[in-house]
Amino acid sequence: MKIKIPIPDGVHVPRVRGLLASSFGRAPSDAFFARTPDRVYLEEGYRGCAILSEAPLGAYLTKFAVSAEAQGEGIARDLWEALVAETPVVFWRARRQNPISEWYAKLCDGLMRLREWTVYWKGLEPASVPAAIEWAVGQPVDISHDED
Repeated sequence: MKIKIPIPDGVHVPRVRGLLASSFGRAPSDAFFARTPDRVYLEEGYRGCAILSEAPLGAYLTKFAVSAEAQGEGIARDLWEALVAETPVVFWRARRQNPISEWYAKLCDGLMRLREWTVYWKGLEPASVPAAIEWAVGQPVDISHDED
């Protein structure tokens, strides 16, 4: 399985939109695609992706997804390994009820559980953790739930 790292302009947006909808069970907002990510890690068949944006404290993982039909094939592991090989500091958030929260907890250096979100980090200096949590929680919701 190959992971490619194209420039954001080289990403086929309709395929990424389909992948995210398959993984999350809902389509991402148009606003999500209006923002240009800094890096996109893609499985060559668009069955998995990790999308990162630069943040004041490091890389912010905006989306991590594997299509429903490809889950269990090791794509998530391969994406994560490619991402951390090039990203010394990364942080992200996930909804408290996210089905892969346990996997995220195994990958991170630390996490903070909040009412709606859990914020995870890897490589952050301890003094930067509160600011990273605040920054992550302040990001827009890209894939809404019925209660959003």
